Amino acid sequence: MNLRHILLGSMLTGCTSEGQLEKPGNSETGPRIDNTADLSNFGSDDILVYTSCDMLDAYGRELRKRGRLYKGFSLRDRGDMWEGQYRGRDILVACNPEDLSGDYDIVNLRGHGNEMSNLYSDVKDHFADYTTLVLGGCNTSSMMDTYRSERVAFIGGSGEQDTINNNYLVLQLPKQIDEAGTWESLERNMKKKSVRFHDFVSPATYNQ
Repeated sequence: MNLRHILLGSMLTGCTSEGQLEKPGNSETGPRIDNTADLSNFGSDDILVYTSCDMLDAYGRELRKRGRLYKGFSLRDRGDMWEGQYRGRDILVACNPEDLSGDYDIVNLRGHGNEMSNLYSDVKDHFADYTTLVLGGCNTSSMMDTYRSERVAFIGGSGEQDTINNNYLVLQLPKQIDEAGTWESLERNMKKKSVRFHDFVSPATYNQ
């Protein structure tokens, strides 16, 4: 099965039944519209996948299944979280803010579009100095100006998002962040590997 068919698979995880999104507020400061810093500032040592607890095991199992195809990947079920390694990087799948420790370089929020705000509130105090934030819900590209900033590289898609595509991003982005050199190069490389990434916004899209 080729990559196109894999990424167009099922397991939708980011849509509401009404197709509506809750637009997270930022009432204290207003929307953040700063350009995101150069890619060289961003790391990939600590990766967090964060979701609601009713979906924790499903996401953990699917990420472990997909990750086994990648060299140096391991993920274990710890009961209330999943922990593992990915070529020297630490990876955590969690659903409780109490289980978070330290700071994370890549944060992938999983759930419906209208859950992104609450999930973000749980994890925002655990961002690294420069964090790549991937919103895994449907139509999250519309939230770009709410979340992006100089120190937060926002990545969000239009249309339906699913577990398969979220896992692909978690497994491909670390290498691209470490090696691409620029956001423009990262975006080109990701588009070459996935037809789905053409529907995503990233710093290469909005740093103009």
